[in-house]
Amino acid sequence: PEPLAAGSIAQVHRAQTPDGSDVVLKIRRPGIQEKVGADLRLLLRVAQFAEHESSELARFQPRRIAKDFQRSIRAELDLSIEARNMRALGSRMADEELLVIPRVHEQWSGERLLVMDYLEGLSAADWIGGLRPTGFDPRALAALGARVLVKMVFAHGVFHADPHPGNVLFLDGGRIGLLDFGLVGHLSQARRQQFVLLLGAIVERDEEAVADALRTWSEREHVDHESLLADIRGFLDRYHGVPIGE
Repeated sequence: PEPLAAGSIAQVHRAQTPDGSDVVLKIRRPGIQEKVGADLRLLLRVAQFAEHESSELARFQPRRIAKDFQRSIRAELDLSIEARNMRALGSRMADEELLVIPRVHEQWSGERLLVMDYLEGLSAADWIGGLRPTGFDPRALAALGARVLVKMVFAHGVFHADPHPGNVLFLDGGRIGLLDFGLVGHLSQARRQQFVLLLGAIVERDEEAVADALRTWSEREHVDHESLLADIRGFLDRYHGVPIGE
């Protein structure tokens, strides 16, 4: 009866299947679709007003941002989409033995209910909060987390898009478990290649190459090249070579 966790869209409870297996139930909140729908309509009206009344704000395309957010949040409301995301990423990352994505129990899962295996571990949020159990190697876990994220983004183009500390579990055997796949990002092969070129240019401090990559993504016809280079130079000077702890 006591929830493991509670969010704005769903609440999570522990349970057992008839055969005694430990599972987690993610249950969509009653009436949440209507509330979210009303909020989204209001958000879109505000975005339309901002875009119409301010040329400065119009540059950031607030209506487009609002519509993108609308698509994302509506996808989160359908827990069957989250189940598909878990299966897809689980299949793509199957060769990463130290990554655990909970198994979905299809026979009980649907749009309003998601049933998955229960993972026993330490939340990264607890770790940040000061809990330091023995048997965990922080450097190994950090390396594994970085490898998993890079692999999702650059090898598969499909990645967990909400990896905050509460969605990351440290499991026995140096493994990492990922939770909450309501938000998943997608990158085309072309965009992944552009990211690689951008990161390489940043590492090499190649200001012109960084500018070229950013211009490729920009929808503006005219860009002040010298101002852009100055901004890039300031960014590189601020962050290049800074120790990772900072």
